[in-house]
Amino acid sequence: MTGTALTVDAELVVERGERTYRVWSEDDRLVLDAPSLTALRALGTLRDALPPGIAPDDRLTEAGLTVELQVRRSPVASLGEGVTGDPLGRWLAGADAAVDPLGVLTAAVRALG
Repeated sequence: MTGTALTVDAELVVERGERTYRVWSEDDRLVLDAPSLTALRALGTLRDALPPGIAPDDRLTEAGLTVELQVRRSPVASLGEGVTGDPLGRWLAGADAAVDPLGVLTAAVRALG
């Protein structure tokens, strides 16, 4: 798929235990919103939440897709096209993701409110 970005139009709800996650497409990225940082980490890996066929590995980059991880609508990490992962992102997402420290702080503050 060299030179061609994949277009994804998605809006779905994933339930795991008593937690509800939302996945939708927004502009040129896929967004996964978790109810808390603990809930995001509880997924184990993003494979459990993304639509079938969209795996958090080289295929995202090949398809020209970026996945943004949100907690309480605050971007906390991203992976895929144009993203260089870090160790904390790999721990949080189970994939080569980059963490946004300000987004993590914002999500934590929203939990208090």
